[in-house]
Amino acid sequence: MLLMDEQSNKIQATIKRNLVSMFDMLLEEGSVKTISNFGVTNNSGRFLLIHHPCKINFYRHTSVKACAVTDFVPDTQIFSFMSFNDILSRNLDSIYAFDVIGELIQCDDTNILSSKNGGEHCVKSLRL
Repeated sequence: MLLMDEQSNKIQATIKRNLVSMFDMLLEEGSVKTISNFGVTNNSGRFLLIHHPCKINFYRHTSVKACAVTDFVPDTQIFSFMSFNDILSRNLDSIYAFDVIGELIQCDDTNILSSKNGGEHCVKSLRL
């Protein structure tokens, strides 16, 4: 997920799968929270959301509380759009996520794929 502070600085944050249920009801898009007791590490991996050298890791002892700030207005430039021509020509850094505006014209049936570790993933084909 992406978190943003009052100066519109963004940072990637991750929660390990076994801890998601602890934070699921505490975090909601657009809300203002005070987060403490988290870890900060290098932002590395196969899929990065933003160009930031660090990321936040949530742990079992991480605290998420409501914040007294009520007038937070996020930056309107929160998206990172890529031109259609750059996408077609593959003129992009495929490690980082980017946003696309499109029109959904078809949604195929869901396919269930098995992973190497025995898990299953649902895949839905979309046509934009």
